[in-house]
Amino acid sequence: MIKFFRRIRQKLLEENRFSKYLLYALGEIILVVIGILIALQINNWNEKRVRLQLEKEVVEQLIFDFTKNQEAIDYFKTQYEDSYKVIQTTLRHTGPKVEIPKAIVFDTIEQLFTPAARLLYTSNSSENTINLELLQNNSLRQNILTYQLGFDLYERPEKILVDLTLRQRKIHQKFMSLIATEQHFSPGDYPQEAFENDSLGFLRNMEFQNITVDKLYNTNEAIFYLKNVEKHNDSILKSLKKELERFK
Repeated sequence: MIKFFRRIRQKLLEENRFSKYLLYALGEIILVVIGILIALQINNWNEKRVRLQLEKEVVEQLIFDFTKNQEAIDYFKTQYEDSYKVIQTTLRHTGPKVEIPKAIVFDTIEQLFTPAARLLYTSNSSENTINLELLQNNSLRQNILTYQLGFDLYERPEKILVDLTLRQRKIHQKFMSLIATEQHFSPGDYPQEAFENDSLGFLRNMEFQNITVDKLYNTNEAIFYLKNVEKHNDSILKSLKKELERFK
């Protein structure tokens, strides 16, 4: 094709038809420009197609991740409900004049735990590798980026609860012999005489009761903020599912 155009140019020059040569050269330039524009358009179309495919994959992954977050939130809400019941039971059976309750109640009081939620797209997750810049929807992208802020409000009472629970365990260890109550030990593993448990001393300890009251306050606060995180998570999920409709 190039040789064909070259022969036409040479023929026009040999025939001294300079004006027609200029018109021809101009036409050839226009054809080249049109070819370049078409090539650019095809390239842009391919890039857009690839980018849209990548964006779709990001949206699908985000839907998967925030669905997992919702499942985790449901789990931790149940854990907080259980923790709240333990706290209520503890407060009913601690004080200066209480007596030792039934074994099942005492076992409940000894459940010294607190939930610690772990969610994707928060600072405590190492799996936040999604490139959110691929999302064209600025509102959706900002909604995801602010997810951390709501989780921070929840995490403050959570950290306090973890500290309070550790303090409860230290008090528990002052009165209760762990080697005597540890169920994972086989009989005869440690044949020495165990320390005696002081169950009443444990239940009548004012510091233990005060810490439990503090846990009650912070548990209520953690539940409140975790529900806000749940609402935010639900909002993101709804927006993502709506965004996915663009690719159908």
